[in-house]
Amino acid sequence: MRARHVFKSDKNRESFREWTAHRIEQMSAATSVIFVVSSAALGYALTLVSDDHVGPAKLGNLPFVFSVIAFLISFAAGIWVVYNRLISFRQTCEIIKLRDQDPGAASLIKLRDENDNTDDFTRTLFCVQVVSFVVGSGFFFIFVCYANWERVSSVFWHAF
Repeated sequence: MRARHVFKSDKNRESFREWTAHRIEQMSAATSVIFVVSSAALGYALTLVSDDHVGPAKLGNLPFVFSVIAFLISFAAGIWVVYNRLISFRQTCEIIKLRDQDPGAASLIKLRDENDNTDDFTRTLFCVQVVSFVVGSGFFFIFVCYANWERVSSVFWHAF
């Protein structure tokens, strides 16, 4: 069980609530942006796979496969983050209702521990979402450079 902080002033309590709300909004925005871009990358990869003009030799390399896998992981983690946050919000509502009924209830401690565990898991999923997105982006960049090496090298040779 985590130690609960007791605020010494109402001003600090209110400031904490405001910053917690900002933190929740920022996490929501970050999760949404990464989810949307991962979805778009998966859609683009699917378009490449179904395009008759793109040969199997271009798609059959490891950077492309790794980027698709990483974007799939990011996509799945994003869905899981949203689901976990809904569970966390529901748990928080139950904690508030129980605290209002009986502030010293033993089940309140159990619910808070479960909520802390849910929040920790959500943070882990968010990290997985971000890291897999960054890894997928890196592999996709390598894939694009590899698949179009003649163009990329000609651009660099003409630039210098």
